[in-house]
Amino acid sequence: MRKGKSRSPPKLSNGRLPLILACLLTTCKNTDSQGCVSIYFTLYYLGACWYFPNRQNKKSLSTNLLKIERNEVKQYGNEICRARYGTVFWNS
Repeated sequence: MRKGKSRSPPKLSNGRLPLILACLLTTCKNTDSQGCVSIYFTLYYLGACWYFPNRQNKKSLSTNLLKIERNEVKQYGNEICRARYGTVFWNS
């Protein structure tokens, strides 16, 4: 009988942890008076933060997350909040 290798969870790189924390803080601080942050939006945002570092090089990563992803996430969050509460997530 052979023993299987024990698998440890993947380690966070030095650059990825601050990015994830920044995403989480951005998600948490942008709430309105009705607490319009849904778990779906948080998971979507964090998923984007995990997905893009694996798909792109580091030079284009910051550009895409700051410009493209931020706008897409704002739009997605606004759609959720409008559907649930009749208000918007960001006023921009």
